[in-house]
Amino acid sequence: MNSKVQKDIEQFEALRQRLAHSKQASHDFLVKAGIITAKGNLKAQYKHLCIPQEPA
Repeated sequence: MNSKVQKDIEQFEALRQRLAHSKQASHDFLVKAGIITAKGNLKAQYKHLCIPQEPA
């Protein structure tokens, strides 16, 4: 595997670990990404997404 790809995978895994173990870090990440507001509400462009679900 390409060393750049491997480095990216390791960075994503480190980020995932950090966010999975800290509610505040997860919240801060989502605010910085523009997905939620500081109060924790979804931003307008994400509120009414229609995600098709397959039958169980």
